Amino acid sequence: MAATMQEFSKEMTKAGVIEEFVNDAIDNALDSEDMEEEIDEEVDQVLTAIAGETAAALPDAVRKERIKVPAQKASTSREVKLIHQNSLREKEKQFGTWRLDS
Repeated sequence: MAATMQEFSKEMTKAGVIEEFVNDAIDNALDSEDMEEEIDEEVDQVLTAIAGETAAALPDAVRKERIKVPAQKASTSREVKLIHQNSLREKEKQFGTWRLDS
């Protein structure tokens, strides 16, 4: 029984490590902050080409507001992810304690 529990413990640890690697890979693949900046630059170039000086004269505040909104959403999703990860770690600690007690 103890050997089975030790093997189960090893597999749970592997699963946790693999999950963390997968989450990091997904986060890196979906990192859209750089893409958003590039898109905004391209949009500004197109607007300037089409509308000329009128688009270039738009206040920077308008452009900055457009950039701030996605950044706030991204930070919120990171906070949710951190809360989820902490919750998983707490469950692992509880489960680990339970395994040692039984």
